[in-house]
Amino acid sequence: MRWLAMGALLATAAHADPWADRWGSFLGSAELPAVMAQYRVLDALDGIEDKEEGCAQHGASLRRARDAQPFSPALQLAMVRCAVGEKARTEALALLGAQRAFLLREGRGQSVLRPVLVATESDAAALVEGAGWTPLYGRYKVGAPGGSLPFIAIFLDERGQEKQLYFDFLRVWQRLDRDQPDARFPAYLAALSAQFLRGAEGVRNPAAELANISARLGDGKLELLDASVAIERLALDGYPPAAFEMLPLCLVAQDTACLKSARALVAPLAERGLSEAHLVLALAFDVDGDKRAASKHIDRAAKRLGQAQANLAYAQLAFSLGERGRTLLARQCLERAARADLADAAFLQAQLAKPNRQRNWLERAAKAGSPAAAAQLALNAWRAKNARQARQWMKTAADAGDPAGLALMALAAEVGSNQVAPDLDRAYRYFLRAADAGNAGAMRRLGRAFARGELGRSVDVVEAEGWYLSASVRGNQTAALALGELYLDGHEGLRGSAQDGLRIIEELAGGGLVAARLRLASVLIERNSDGDAERGLKLLVELADEGQAAASFRLGQIAEFGQAGQAADATLARAHYQRAATAGHAAARDYLARALYDGRGGPRDRAAALRWWTQAADAGWRPAANSLAWVQCSSRDPAVRDPQAGTRRISEVLGVDRNANYQDTLAACLAASGLLDQAIETQREAIAQAMEATDISDSQRADFERRLASYLAGEAWEEN
Repeated sequence: MRWLAMGALLATAAHADPWADRWGSFLGSAELPAVMAQYRVLDALDGIEDKEEGCAQHGASLRRARDAQPFSPALQLAMVRCAVGEKARTEALALLGAQRAFLLREGRGQSVLRPVLVATESDAAALVEGAGWTPLYGRYKVGAPGGSLPFIAIFLDERGQEKQLYFDFLRVWQRLDRDQPDARFPAYLAALSAQFLRGAEGVRNPAAELANISARLGDGKLELLDASVAIERLALDGYPPAAFEMLPLCLVAQDTACLKSARALVAPLAERGLSEAHLVLALAFDVDGDKRAASKHIDRAAKRLGQAQANLAYAQLAFSLGERGRTLLARQCLERAARADLADAAFLQAQLAKPNRQRNWLERAAKAGSPAAAAQLALNAWRAKNARQARQWMKTAADAGDPAGLALMALAAEVGSNQVAPDLDRAYRYFLRAADAGNAGAMRRLGRAFARGELGRSVDVVEAEGWYLSASVRGNQTAALALGELYLDGHEGLRGSAQDGLRIIEELAGGGLVAARLRLASVLIERNSDGDAERGLKLLVELADEGQAAASFRLGQIAEFGQAGQAADATLARAHYQRAATAGHAAARDYLARALYDGRGGPRDRAAALRWWTQAADAGWRPAANSLAWVQCSSRDPAVRDPQAGTRRISEVLGVDRNANYQDTLAACLAASGLLDQAIETQREAIAQAMEATDISDSQRADFERRLASYLAGEAWEEN
């Protein structure tokens, strides 16, 4: 179907949606290099001063480019300019309007969660210009959800009010870059953003250069005053947002010369009426204690933004300075904006409110349209075990594309409730949406799902690597540790190696992450070369002295089994287990109970052993439940023996995990209760499972066979 006819089709067949169909086809088949190549015709047209000559020379190329990239406002606006005759111009304008309506539908462009998806800055400019609005400037937003780099276009609408639209070029690039096998992961989008920013310095794109400076400053790769100097250069070159960024930086640095330069750069922009210029000047006056002058500039900004929006913008700007910016004026502006039912203002007010007022502001923000507030209300209701209310709020948040709301919907689908059964496929789909929206927890959950074969997925370590890496890029340390573990396991097909895994864990440990320090200690002990074991032991002792129960437990294992070059010491092992068990470590309680039961490392105390096993089992530690059931069914001690209780306990465990050891225990319990036929059948099942299991030794399998022989002889299995 020819695109020139599509405007008429939309007008006559409102029920059809050919734009959406073509958009899906475009994303599913177009290639990024080919799409981006179409924009070269715009450079060719700009290179010819005479418009008619340029259109005549490149008209055919322009039409081919527009047909190849039918969602480009820049190419369609060029078609309008090159149209010959009233009819052709009317058709081109109609198509431009229909294209714009499609790109902006469903609230697209109103927030970073729902940006307009176009491929270039020229498309953003053309969309604004084609609507009859007056462009002012644009900037990139660093640190947006999902690792992308949204572009914000600021303009004057037909009433002279300052407005803004959010665009996202990189998400389009990501979807079209089919040559990259990892392009579907958020980590690829983050890498694409970083690559784009690195290339900004050589292409004279001031918006991208400013974003690059901000990113380096945020990562600690650039000092504050060095950043202000770099930003000042952009401001002197005539890029307004640079001046707006410079003044707050100078306030943070408390540098008089920097402030003087920044004010001089902002003042002319304020004279032009730019609202952001008035707001940063208001901030400078407010921090200096001149509330009257600050209020005057906020009122001037309100002429372009509206009073409530100006109050909110000022409060957000002031609070970005931290405690220094939480002035009386900033708090007053926020409350006025919140009481005007601006959603973002009410949500910010909720975050700052006292606990007894927080819920009222959250509800007010959610009703005003804040998806983040709805997500917080959903989380609060979830924690209060109010499933109905939680689902109501999380759906509101998820429908608006909020990452936290989508993640909560995924969790709710995964665990289910009394009224709703778990739906793993639905959970998986919501986790995907949450991850795409930038939720690092959802990315980590997807990584674990593919690493362990959960959520109805098959084990796929390559897929797991992509999701763990994506969550790590977003700062999720738990995912980074899991990624390091994945590399250390040495799976084939991964981009990372075991050495990469060790490096990741060392970096996390160096940053103080306890789980990483524990894992690093284990890795060093396992490697046991060039003093590694000594380093690992030292690290474990440090962690144990800090009160980390897992470290005490590991030291107990080392002492019990004589690992890491240490002589076996049952007394020392028992002391370590005691310390960890007292701190609540479930496995340590199991190991301590075994030592107490057998009298290893100290006096035998079977009553204490039963108490520790019971505590661990009741807390959900299945190995302890198995140990307890085993002694209850196999012991000759009347103070311990209780086959009925043992059968009940091990049956509950098998309802969750049917492994060979647990089956072996159940068989012993059945035999102890006189149910020998059932014991024989169960023991045979245990032996069959043991033959397939990789974690069961030959000596254990031999024990299984001996117990089967006992049951076949009509005897229960008993031990001292």
